[in-house]
Parts: sequence; C-alpha cells; structure tokens
Amino acid sequence: RVLYGDDTGLVKCAAAEKGEVVARWGVQDRDREVLAMAYRDAAESQVLLGWKNGSLAQCNTETGDIEVLFENVCAGFKGLALKDENLFTCGTDGNVSIRSIDPQSERVVTQIKAAVHAEAMRVGLESNRFAVAGKESDLRIWDAEKTDAPVFKAKNVKNDNLNMQVPVWIRDLAFVPGGGDQVVATATSYHELKLFDAREKARPVLISKVFESSASCIAALPDGRTVIMGDVAGTIRLVDLRTGQVQGNFRGPAGSVRSLSLHPTLPYVAACGLDRFGRVYDLKTRRTRSKVYLKQRLNVCLFSSEEEVVRRVSHKLDRSLTMRMQPRRRRPESSRSRSRRTRSCGRRWPSPAIARRPRPRRQQTRRPMRAPMVLTLTLSTMVMLVMLLTMAMTMPSWPTALCSVTTTTTTTSRHRL
Repeated sequence: RVLYGDDTGLVKCAAAEKGEVVARWGVQDRDREVLAMAYRDAAESQVLLGWKNGSLAQCNTETGDIEVLFENVCAGFKGLALKDENLFTCGTDGNVSIRSIDPQSERVVTQIKAAVHAEAMRVGLESNRFAVAGKESDLRIWDAEKTDAPVFKAKNVKNDNLNMQVPVWIRDLAFVPGGGDQVVATATSYHELKLFDAREKARPVLISKVFESSASCIAALPDGRTVIMGDVAGTIRLVDLRTGQVQGNFRGPAGSVRSLSLHPTLPYVAACGLDRFGRVYDLKTRRTRSKVYLKQRLNVCLFSSEEEVVRRVSHKLDRSLTMRMQPRRRRPESSRSRSRRTRSCGRRWPSPAIARRPRPRRQQTRRPMRAPMVLTLTLSTMVMLVMLLTMAMTMPSWPTALCSVTTTTTTTSRHRL
C-alpha cells in the first residue's frame, strides 16, 4: 500500500493489487495541505502529517481519526522525521526543532538555526545526524546531541571564468546507505546531481548534469551506488553515483515529480506529482507496476513495508505481460463463418495476406482530347479545303487566291475560338 497526501488536505491509501483507492481520510481544506508524512510506529497504524498552516497532526489508518498533536510547529514543512522518540521538523525559514513525540512530555524543545532558507531536511540512517540545505544555503550536517556548530559545512565550487560566484540552490537531498551518515547526494535546481563526502573534502566529489530542467526530488537506493531522481518536467531517472551516468528512465509522469518513496525491502519505488497520478515502478525492469488516478495534485507519498501484497501484484502483472506477448491461437473456421464471408455473387473476401499486398501503381497515360475540340479542328480543315478548291476554279492568280484563303481561314478560326 502507498499513502498519498494532496494539496487539499486529503490522505489517500492506494492498493497496488487493485489499482484503486481503498481508503481516504481527512477534510478538504487548503490550510491543511499535506506537505510531509512519516510513520509514527513500526506497525504503521499511525501516520504523522505536516500541514501547510504549521500544525502537526496524527492520522490513524485503522479508524481514520485525525488528531492535532502540535500547533505552529514551523512555517511550511520542508522535513519531518521521527527517530528514537525524537521528532525532527524543519520549516522554510531554516529552523529545525527537536522535541518529544509525546505532547504531554515536559522536555524542552531544541531550536537550531540550521540554514538561511531551507528546501529540504533529512535525518541520517544510522545516527541522530540530520542534513539541511536550500536556496543560497549549501549543505550542512548537524548532530542532534551537539547543536553548537555543524559537523560538516559544504564549500561551494570555485568561481566561474568571469570570477563570479556559482549560485547554490538545493531542492532535495538524501543520505547514501553505507556511508556512515557522512555521504549525502543532493538534487539542485540547476539540473545537477552533487555528491558530498564529509570524510574527504568540503567541496562535492561528484557533479553531474542529469536533467534539462530543475531537479525536484531524490532518493538513494539501498545498494549505496545508485540514486533515483525526478525533475519538474516529469522525468525520472536512475543515476550511478560512481560515474554520474544515467542508467535508465521511467516513463509515465506528465507533470512535476514532487516525491519519491522507496519500499523498505522490495525493489519498488512510488512516485507522485502534479499530474494527479500515483505510480509504482519496478527498479529492475523500470516498468510501471501500478497506476492510480487520485483527482488532486499530490505533494508527498509514503510506501508501506507490506511485502505479500506487492509480491502478489508483481506475479499477477508478470503473468499478464507474458500472456500479452504470446501470439493468439486462431480458432478453426466453421462452415457458418465461411458462409458469412461469402457474398451472394459467390466471390469471397481476400485473405489478410492478400489484402496486405501492395497494389501496383497505375501507369499514367495522356488524357484523350475532348470531343468539341476535335470536332472544331475537323470542320476548320474541311472549310479550308473547300475554299481552296473554289478559289482555284474562279481566280486565275494563285498567289492572290492563296493569300485570300489564308486570311479568311485565320479570321474564321479566331471567331470559332
């Protein structure tokens, strides 16, 4: 199952085996636009929702009840994560809040000014580190236990050939598995993939142009060597982190891709965006496994950890694809069908093999002259002959007669034309 949050405040649950929405929670309200989602427990029965108005709510996927946990958490959610009962939230102003998930707890909320303008915040896979980046705010990695200074602060590349500073605009980022929360891949608004390794240097170790449009989201695969990225033009691509080369494309989206979510164990990825479709892709074959129309523009998606349902779906789709590839068996033709193909005159329709043969082109011949024109020429010739005979019998002077005949014939032809 995949959860989708849209711009009207609704949360929809789509089943891949049916290709339809099986549940819907929430009330349509523009102030409750869902910007971020995260599971609260391992059973995935409760989902945390970050709304546009800055409130943090909790949705029960079994009963459908929605409860507001905190209000005025941040101004626009750019990151939401829960780890070891620590709730990480980040807004567009770059303020990161760390608090207890229990609303009744008396724990002091930790506020960190992590960036000037934040576009994305992600929590590490192995520790309590988190990374923040945004527009004119390069990558910074912080430790939740030591908030005095960042653990890693990225350095911009060298100036260009005009000695101008290269602009920085990171739209999304992801921790690469196997890097000890020190290797981060970022997607920039300038069509690039940047890979940072805090163990080597502050500048990016890899810069690769992946798209022709601005990149919008990124997710790192569990192998630690590949990332999947999406852009604002609806393109989704697999990129190799070792070479920066594109390994393949995913077809389908017609609008900006807003979110990518990987399955925890199976090679599947969910994608959603402004085209109002929720899709599930197979990372191995890059084929679409599920496609659901969800009516509203989607901002975020969240893959569940269910395995049996997805495996059953993949087996079903593989079987359907295999049946499509096999040629259809032709049924034996009965006498009744043969009689239907026979006309009353006794002629039968040509077979498909004969019908598909190209017809020979007709040779272009000169069109015959029209009957009135032929008749006019014949009459003119006869009149001229009669006048020549008449003139020869009456006039002794042949040159004068010939000139008179020629003049008369020309005048007659003009009148007739």
